[in-house]
Amino acid sequence: MARVVFVRCPHPMTGPYGLVVGSIVERLESHGAVAMLGTGPAPHRDAVCGAILIGGGVPVPYPAVEVGMRPPPEGVAAAVWVDREAAAQALVEHLRGLGHRRIARLDRAADADQIVDAFEPPVRGHRREPDGEGLVEAAASPSALICADEILAAGALRVARERGVALAVAAFDDAGLGPLAHPEVTLVRQPWAELGSTAATVLMRLLDGRNDGPLRVEIPAKIE
Repeated sequence: MARVVFVRCPHPMTGPYGLVVGSIVERLESHGAVAMLGTGPAPHRDAVCGAILIGGGVPVPYPAVEVGMRPPPEGVAAAVWVDREAAAQALVEHLRGLGHRRIARLDRAADADQIVDAFEPPVRGHRREPDGEGLVEAAASPSALICADEILAAGALRVARERGVALAVAAFDDAGLGPLAHPEVTLVRQPWAELGSTAATVLMRLLDGRNDGPLRVEIPAKIE
């Protein structure tokens, strides 16, 4: 009988987390296991043999791997993550290397991972209109803009062109669209599929009692 793994994903499956879950399911199947998808409490121990917890923070009575966008606490034995804060800092340094000193952000929520905390000095252009309207009036007339996702970046580029503003735009690849959103956007590529497949591999290693690889794995984001 195939082993059953509980995969908890509290996020909508229409975006990048669909890529995470899809890669988990595919990798589990390659190991002869099947996924039980859910968003609520963990099933009873006799129903499953292990779990992959996207977002972590849910205690389960069996081996589990946490998946997240920041380093997990030291007490978490098995985890796979992308350090989004480190990626934000790398993106700021990339823009600085191109000569930009006035860097602002555009996001859909004021607390969007606090990307602006990496800026020195902080230049905050808190404009949240979906298509980038209001960008040019942002504080300090930024020469570069970091967007929470590439859809916002495409809107910002459109507005900047319409108003004749020279603007470098960078974004996190949060929708999984990559260069399809706009080839002129510098992207922080977040390895959604690799997150899922690696988490499934780590869990199977844990369930099999193998020590041929780490149980805590950080996957770097890439600037493209």
